[in-house]
Amino acid sequence: MKGSWISEKKILAKFVAPLKFIDVIGRLFTLEISDLNYLSISQDFLYLSMRRGFTALLLLTLLVFLCLQTKVLPFFEGTSLRRNILMNAHTTSSGAIDIKADAYNTFYVEADLSYSYSHSSQNSSASNTGRMMVSISNDETMVAEKCLNFSSYDCNAPNCNKLAETGSIDFPSFVANVQYAHSNIYLEDNYWRLNSAAYLYLAQSCTAGPMSPSSLGSGQSGVLGLGIGNGSRANFPHDAVFSIFLSSDLTKGKLLFKKDTSSYPRSSSSLYAFPTNSTWQIYPAKGSIQIEDWDTGAAFDGNMMFDLNFDAIGLPPGPFSVFMDFVFSSAASCNSSGPGKPSCFTRQKLEDLPGMIFSINNQDIKVPSQVYATAINETKDGRYFYLNVKQVSPSLSGENYVSPSFANSLVLGANFLSYYYTVFDASGINPAVYLYPSINVPWEFNPFLWIPVGLAVIFICCCCCCCCCCPKEKKSFNHNETPRKDLMIDAFKTAPLVENEQRVNYMESSNEPENATSPYQYDGGENNFYQPRPIYQPYQPPQ
Repeated sequence: MKGSWISEKKILAKFVAPLKFIDVIGRLFTLEISDLNYLSISQDFLYLSMRRGFTALLLLTLLVFLCLQTKVLPFFEGTSLRRNILMNAHTTSSGAIDIKADAYNTFYVEADLSYSYSHSSQNSSASNTGRMMVSISNDETMVAEKCLNFSSYDCNAPNCNKLAETGSIDFPSFVANVQYAHSNIYLEDNYWRLNSAAYLYLAQSCTAGPMSPSSLGSGQSGVLGLGIGNGSRANFPHDAVFSIFLSSDLTKGKLLFKKDTSSYPRSSSSLYAFPTNSTWQIYPAKGSIQIEDWDTGAAFDGNMMFDLNFDAIGLPPGPFSVFMDFVFSSAASCNSSGPGKPSCFTRQKLEDLPGMIFSINNQDIKVPSQVYATAINETKDGRYFYLNVKQVSPSLSGENYVSPSFANSLVLGANFLSYYYTVFDASGINPAVYLYPSINVPWEFNPFLWIPVGLAVIFICCCCCCCCCCPKEKKSFNHNETPRKDLMIDAFKTAPLVENEQRVNYMESSNEPENATSPYQYDGGENNFYQPRPIYQPYQPPQ
């Protein structure tokens, strides 16, 4: 018996450290933090540790599950500290380029326009940095010798070679008459640089629509085309992959020459995927426009494109007119007679406005009011806002003008790109664009996601009720059982001495009577526990 008990203690001793750790974690997760004193090695300790450890592990598993589903902690919005740290990080030589916005809300990246580029950072003082607008729907990169308000580019320097060819290029908001050339432009040497297989286009003159914004091109050196046609795929030293993230306030963003589904989207799975041509346009794009479950009757048959420097969603005049007629008959009233974006009035909160759905090529792209409505002011009667949807055509003027190559286009502008983290991928056989929900998207309550949480809480409550309410079986004591020597020794160490009698070691006495039983006896009092039996004294005959 003694050997068996000692062996059991040795085995349990190996599990003391992990069980105590689980016990502490379990106490913290079950809010039992009032007493962190460790229990001795006993069945109660093992029972409590396993119960608390099971509860803690279950809660940790559920928390990890929620984080994997939402990409953020389930109790925080997507506009929390994580995004601020991400946006303020300065990344160099990692394929992440800062997108900035100027005073005219034009997005640009800074590129090295040096005529003789050196890979050594020591020659960075000789660099000629210029602001380049980004055109997703062009594979041509243009600098201006004379074009609207663009800064002048000097191609008479070494390593800039003019060619005899000339031509005309349609950019989304203007048309440039260009001369072909070869020169050096570096966005980031390891990810995008103008290759000798692609031309640099020198704009000699440019035209835009009537009443075009006077700020067009102000402070910019040219346009950087991210298409992959006409030899432009060679501008990507590696795979032709890039992605765009814009902040919700449309003041900054990231141009990444990779697909980063762990930092910028809320989900690692894309919501929509479309095959594209070499300038990332979806053609043909056929479908209709809905407002929630109501069909507006605005049918569309053209191409769908992405424009970083377009401040709205652009529709051709036909679908736009039908769409606005439907809006007039709904909860909002708008004035669309002038150029630019319509101004509207509604009595609802902007976040309560119904969402739009672009049903394109059998895929339903959701566009919430966060994308298509921008608040102007609020009165006691209602709210005024800009409808970020406007008609675009080569026959229109000002902000509604698009060049002829982009006629009959559904244009998805900066507001849309701030809601969807967009990946442009030509690493495979066919180029394609993928739309992911951005971290700017507010976290939405998903009842189905919380079903396992509710079941787990119910299960834990039931277990706790069973443990607390069910009475424990009272341990019976067998007085006829042969006492264990180690327990008896402990009892003797704490037993009171018999007055006027010399204490005799019970276990070593050879005069122990045959009817001697356990060293414990029931005290018969209110405490209902066993006390050490009085020390047996050897029989002394009377004198």
